[in-house]
Amino acid sequence: MTTRPLAKRLRDAYERFLEGNPEALVAMLADDVVYELSGRHLGGGVLRGKTVVLERIAAAAQWCEPPPKIVVVEVVSAGALVVSLERFVAECRGARVDQHAAVVWRFAPDGRCVEMSTCFEDQEAVDRFWEPFTPDRRGALPRARARAASPRARR
Repeated sequence: MTTRPLAKRLRDAYERFLEGNPEALVAMLADDVVYELSGRHLGGGVLRGKTVVLERIAAAAQWCEPPPKIVVVEVVSAGALVVSLERFVAECRGARVDQHAAVVWRFAPDGRCVEMSTCFEDQEAVDRFWEPFTPDRRGALPRARARAASPRARR
């Protein structure tokens, strides 16, 4: 798979996802995809598995009022890495976040995304917005709570 077609494929699938048609983007995720959430974004932590990633995204969207708005600004790629530059806007309980973000997507040779990571232009503002959001289902604990719950942390 060449670089440009992979970036185009992700852009097309992501834009369909944002229009309410998630099938193509969901199909691009490997079953064991890992999503590292920076700071408190979407509750923070490291999510493992397609189901956990999708459940967290859905829970975060339901928590916001109205659902977050994402605009894909640009998609670039090099080899197995694709970077989507996005504008992320969300509101909840009178708080608002409006940030540019870069999402790095790493793809396996079969064309499925195996790893994602997000970086925001002002992480502190993002952290303040998401601070009240505390998901804790299916092992998708925020990092600090996951560390406190681990057997090593209790020793």
